[in-house]
Amino acid sequence: VGLIYVNPEGHNADHDPIGAASQIRDVFGRMGMNDEETTALIVGGHAFGRAHGACPAGAGPRPSEDPYNPWPGLCTEGVYGSGLHGSWTTTPTQWDNEYLDLLLDFAWELSLAPSGKTQWALVEGQAGAPDPSEVMMLTTDIALKRNAEYLEICQRYQSDLSLLSTAFAEAWYKLVSRDMGPAVRCQGNLVPASRPFQFEVPTTDPSESTISSARRMIYDSLINADSTFYDMVDGERYQGALYVELAYQCASPFRYTDYRGGCDGAAIRFTPQSEWGVSTGMADVLAELRDIY
Repeated sequence: VGLIYVNPEGHNADHDPIGAASQIRDVFGRMGMNDEETTALIVGGHAFGRAHGACPAGAGPRPSEDPYNPWPGLCTEGVYGSGLHGSWTTTPTQWDNEYLDLLLDFAWELSLAPSGKTQWALVEGQAGAPDPSEVMMLTTDIALKRNAEYLEICQRYQSDLSLLSTAFAEAWYKLVSRDMGPAVRCQGNLVPASRPFQFEVPTTDPSESTISSARRMIYDSLINADSTFYDMVDGERYQGALYVELAYQCASPFRYTDYRGGCDGAAIRFTPQSEWGVSTGMADVLAELRDIY
């Protein structure tokens, strides 16, 4: 997946909202988020709270100097500062749409935080706008306004807070549980029904006759190989080695963290698992098994 990070000052801190939109889409896309989910996470996340604040004394030693406690912040022990300073709304403890109202309805210009970091401030003198000292935006916020696709989604969320609330709830649940596997691994009475990103495998309870039939078909396939990949054992064509390789390649990408990969649900038949390098050369033996699964 790579490093999951979007520079709030723009790509390489170039303060370009257009470029920042491309980086947002790339990074959130690698987390499995589409444009609507990405927008909901940013908009909902910035409806609350504030940027970490500036520390005039600096961030402290960098990772190369103190790898176990880098950038601790030199102003208050245990407080980490990004240097970006301020809140996005005048009501940072309330869930509302003020973030979008401020972002979309008013003009913003580049400004400097007390730390010297670049952010955005309200253009002064706009009717109905709060005091510019009360709020700020980041380059990645302005990106939502400058990119046509993100802007259209923002406008829909601005006009319908309930739509935003639902979208944010869904995207946040996906963000915090996507790497946990099937919904059955989540606990509590607030766990929603399984979502597509959880790749729930349907539960089955095959009869003994079904199991016996599948076992017989696999055995017949082993000793009556139509594939060009087989060995001669006791005068018969036998492709057990290919089946062993299938079992190994099927099981090798299994991840305990989220139960992805592995053989459950015959996932090796489908993308993305069928396209992984470890799955190379399995098309023939999967074709042999097609009538069974």
